[in-house]
Amino acid sequence: MSRRKTIWTLSIWLIGALAGQEVAAQPASWSFSLWSGLQGYQGDLGEALMPVPEQSGLLLGAGLSRRLSPALQLQGRLQYSELAAEDGAALAQRGFRFSGRYARAHLSMAWSPWEKRRYPGPRAFKRSLTPYGLAGGGLLRSVVRPDFSGNQIDRLSAYIDQDKARGATAWQLEIAVGGGMLYDLGLRSAIFVEAVTQTAFSDHLDGVSHSGNPAHADWMPQVSLGLTYRLLPPDRDRDGIADEEDACPQVPGPWSARGCPDADEDGIEDLEDLCRDEPGPRSLNGCPDTDGDGVADREDRCPASPGLKATLGCPDADRDGLADLDDRCPFLPGKPWEEGCPPLDANADGQLADEHQVCLPEAVQQQLSARLHSVGLLVSLSGHWQLPGDTTIAAPLHR
Repeated sequence: MSRRKTIWTLSIWLIGALAGQEVAAQPASWSFSLWSGLQGYQGDLGEALMPVPEQSGLLLGAGLSRRLSPALQLQGRLQYSELAAEDGAALAQRGFRFSGRYARAHLSMAWSPWEKRRYPGPRAFKRSLTPYGLAGGGLLRSVVRPDFSGNQIDRLSAYIDQDKARGATAWQLEIAVGGGMLYDLGLRSAIFVEAVTQTAFSDHLDGVSHSGNPAHADWMPQVSLGLTYRLLPPDRDRDGIADEEDACPQVPGPWSARGCPDADEDGIEDLEDLCRDEPGPRSLNGCPDTDGDGVADREDRCPASPGLKATLGCPDADRDGLADLDDRCPFLPGKPWEEGCPPLDANADGQLADEHQVCLPEAVQQQLSARLHSVGLLVSLSGHWQLPGDTTIAAPLHR
């Protein structure tokens, strides 16, 4: 396996290992952060792209963030750092050095394009590792003390005097750009690593300008490690649903049941669920309906066959209000007291020959014959019969 393929495989495995299980939660509107790291320097005394030990100092920072959208946060950032640097061996004859203290108050915008991994739904949270970008700016207060005592180059003396005349303390506008990676420790907390570079478009951040290279502004890169704490609303039962939105604030439950216990996870809290161990729709008070006929299984005489509410969930082919399983003539509408069968002598004259012709399918013809025989009538049915769905004509009934 090539080295590049190995790196990709390990990266994918690491991202998968850091991903957590999805839990019920709501995004925090506010979060608070603390961080610490190294303040670096790019200027007249050094050109390192990132902080190096010999030209870096400690930094401390704190921030408050407001969530504007799933991908955007507005951050207020306060930071203090100290820095010291000196000329390297290549500039030993010049021998400049400086020390400085820097206080920053910035307003920044953080953009996290993969924030939906963390909040895959409006009420869901999943522990994730996500990148973000950062851009902003604000005020910089610097107190810088350059030291020119090591200089051995006479022609720099006039320029050094100009730098000394500027003074040690300055207020300046500054911009910052950078990015980082954030990993969730849990619902409320996360750690992050961040790299940012800053400039005030000034060559005086190190106190050296005219005697150095005044055409190029000083930059201050930094790396830091921090902790973010999300300021979630009160949630006594820790189910991820704020007490103000939780119907059962002292007992954990899913959002689908408004924060109340829901044993069968059908979205109906147990106190309102007539079948709390079997999932079912709200229209049936949480009880299942296997055949989907609108009659709950617990009240359905035919739970595996769709039927009508009037027949307690059982089929009624002839729609006479009597379930097929109770109907001796399930394809002929009749009265309940006649066991669902129709009267055969409509005018009660004792004759069937004068009755109207009927159009019946073959299955009904057989049922009707059986019915007539059961009451002691010897009859024959004649006519032309066709496949179901076509017109079927039967001749008059005869004794």
